[in-house]
Amino acid sequence: MSSIPSSLQNLDSTTLERFREIVKIQPKFDSPPEQTTCEQVVDALTPEELEATACISYAYWALKTLGDDATNPPEVTRHMAMKIARWHVQYIGVPNNNTNNSSTITKAVKRLQDALSIRKEQKLDLFRICFDPIHDSSLESDIQSISSDIQSDLEKQLQVIMGRDQRGRAVLIKLPRQQGGTTEQAYIRQQLYVAERSAAVTEFVSHGEHDTICAVFNMQNQSSKVTPSLSWQLSAIKLLQAVYPGRMAKVLVLEAPFLIRQVFNAIKPFLSTSLKESTF
Repeated sequence: MSSIPSSLQNLDSTTLERFREIVKIQPKFDSPPEQTTCEQVVDALTPEELEATACISYAYWALKTLGDDATNPPEVTRHMAMKIARWHVQYIGVPNNNTNNSSTITKAVKRLQDALSIRKEQKLDLFRICFDPIHDSSLESDIQSISSDIQSDLEKQLQVIMGRDQRGRAVLIKLPRQQGGTTEQAYIRQQLYVAERSAAVTEFVSHGEHDTICAVFNMQNQSSKVTPSLSWQLSAIKLLQAVYPGRMAKVLVLEAPFLIRQVFNAIKPFLSTSLKESTF
């Protein structure tokens, strides 16, 4: 970018130092085979893909945008990319032993590359600065379109990120949709925006220790007249699972009316195993 986004300008020293601490944290793995698989997935990426993967971390992206020296060592880029690769490796599942693991690696690399393609197509990096008054002027048209869609849909269904659970993960709270009249693009962009911000918040508030969130969806008195169509919801779910696989630690659906239970039963076959198991 030719100009630093206003959200990154004049960051206080405490925030910058926390970003630097986050990018220094080594990735954690559930087993040696998982670690080996993640290493091999990252090894299969091009230098451009490796950098783009590391930049999925908000802390890394912010420091990189600012030209901070903390992102210069190659090992920092690599271990940040491994944290993201782990999402896709865990989504597929690691064999109990580390033999004949080529199929898992191939699938994980493909999923990660697909996620990078979606981020590029959806311009997800612009979602991080779409409400900044200062940004690259050449991006003005895209940013106005994205911010307008997000703002429009948020006015119809409030979603907030507030507080932390006992493990230090960010908590997303979604209230019932109050208005109809949205568009598919606005609805999907709002879901992506909230997911992108949730990932950034949980990384920051947990000092990089967690990369999952908890969500509370209050569906009390949700009207069928303003509920987005099933096809829109499926499109959003597919995108979210492709870009942020397994990032929901727990989802609590409160006061779900019969309609919402029907919708959940309809989309359940399309949900990942981890999301099915974490939804209550």
